[in-house]
Amino acid sequence: MRGKNLSGIFSFTYSSGLTSTPHAYYVFVNGQVYEGLVQASISTNSLSGVLDTGFSINSPLVTGSGYFNGSIDKNSSTAAFDGDGKFTLVDGSDSADSSSTITTTRTYTNSEGATVTETTSQSTDSSSGGPTFAGSYNFRFQGVRAYIQSAD
Repeated sequence: MRGKNLSGIFSFTYSSGLTSTPHAYYVFVNGQVYEGLVQASISTNSLSGVLDTGFSINSPLVTGSGYFNGSIDKNSSTAAFDGDGKFTLVDGSDSADSSSTITTTRTYTNSEGATVTETTSQSTDSSSGGPTFAGSYNFRFQGVRAYIQSAD
């Protein structure tokens, strides 16, 4: 798979209508390698799948996951396929504790005798200002089917 600031590989074995092992992905994004499991579905002319939540050894708080959809060339002797997908990173270090909102409500009587209620909100951010790894990355993929005869 290839995309802007992303490259990677995913593989899966499909036997008797089910995904079986091995089924893994490795994605290189922004200098980090994320790895996880692949769940795939194949029909006569299409394939789709999910890249389950995976982690980077160097950034354990950042997780990645995604999906892909593609088509199979029925005229290809190797069942060549291609398609596109999206890989999304979530930075767990950007917790809800790093920002807050202060709301102030003030009620008073104006010069005309009417009661007025004013509400103001101010957001604060106490995060470190470091790099954020969160974001989504579109990618394209292509491949061929490899037939491996079972030992049964």
